[in-house]
Amino acid sequence: MGAILVVFAAPLVFAAPADDLQQKISQRSLDIEQIEKEIAAYKAELSKTQETSSSLKSAIQTIDLNRRKLGAEINLTSTKAEDAQSNIAQTNVDISASEKEIERERAEVAGILRSMDEAGSRSFAEIIFAHDNISDALAEIGDFQNINREIHTQIEQLHIAKEKMFAKKSDLEKEQQKLRSLEAQLADQKSILDEEKKSQNSLLVETKNKESNYKKVLADAEARKKLFEKELEDFAAQIKQQVDPKSFPTPGSHVLSAPLDDMKVTQRFGRTADSVRLYVSGTHNGLDLAAPRGTKVYSAADGTITATGNTDEVSGCFSYGKWVLIKHPNGLSTLYAHLDIIKAAAGQQVARGDLIGYSGKTGYATGPHLHFGVYASDAVEIMKYSNSRYCKNAVIPIAPVNAYLDPEAYL
Repeated sequence: MGAILVVFAAPLVFAAPADDLQQKISQRSLDIEQIEKEIAAYKAELSKTQETSSSLKSAIQTIDLNRRKLGAEINLTSTKAEDAQSNIAQTNVDISASEKEIERERAEVAGILRSMDEAGSRSFAEIIFAHDNISDALAEIGDFQNINREIHTQIEQLHIAKEKMFAKKSDLEKEQQKLRSLEAQLADQKSILDEEKKSQNSLLVETKNKESNYKKVLADAEARKKLFEKELEDFAAQIKQQVDPKSFPTPGSHVLSAPLDDMKVTQRFGRTADSVRLYVSGTHNGLDLAAPRGTKVYSAADGTITATGNTDEVSGCFSYGKWVLIKHPNGLSTLYAHLDIIKAAAGQQVARGDLIGYSGKTGYATGPHLHFGVYASDAVEIMKYSNSRYCKNAVIPIAPVNAYLDPEAYL
């Protein structure tokens, strides 16, 4: 019998990305960068308009800028979704190529094993006597040894190929999850844009596009807000519940994360020059953060959604608007108010950094922003405010004055 001849497979090579997919992915990266610059410019303009004196003209300008910003964000999300789809398509191509390589490699290994099996029943003595000279016999024996080494190499390559394929499949699952998230975000952004359009139409109808009417609308809202605020302050003062300072972290412990990607404080907690002017009590019970409509709002720590609510369901209730309250295991509870969209439900477990809503201008707000409050959990309650003259039956979190904590002391 002559020496066994085996042709070994070439090293595994995965298919290169198709040119059109590469071009699309590259172009979208440039598109995303350009749109992000456009959004940043809108945010800068919005910041300027919100710092100017309140007027019908500036209010309309702010709404228009918000609409254009939201339009750009919708475009950005849509582009990212298309990019994710391209990545999914490319990953599927790579997976298909790797599966073919694995199948080819498996067939090569099976062929080698069959050859070894056919020759494996012969003893060394039989191999030697089957040849005319010892050199040919030793050459055949050497071939078996080489085959044995090579089959180990082929099997190792097969394992590597499988690992690469599983990694690609993991990438695919991540891209699919990303796409689902982007599609949900796109729907949210479109919903907020629709609300902004309604807001503009409502404002124009209410004011009849007259500055004097706008000033009256603002004055009436401010008056009703102060009446409710005084009522709530009196009610909170009647609550005599004790607050144990040992039941929550000490100030300066930094146990909370920022609820926004970009933290710009517009109104601090407690007694400030602005709070004396703006609030009946002279103090502000939370932290106001600049946030254009549609800004993502995140949970400041792990916790459980205690409740959500919407005071706008009660006509004339100038309060928190759409809000979310989260109870954290460390003895603190956090409030997120004036939201446009709530993305959480009572009883839901959330992790630090989870999306819980989008900021807006619901409730009483002279401009889009996030009201971020911190309470001692043991003292805050969710109550149906049945005795209120101005927010009758509105559901809101209520706590004694000493249960309100400075959010900046924990961020």
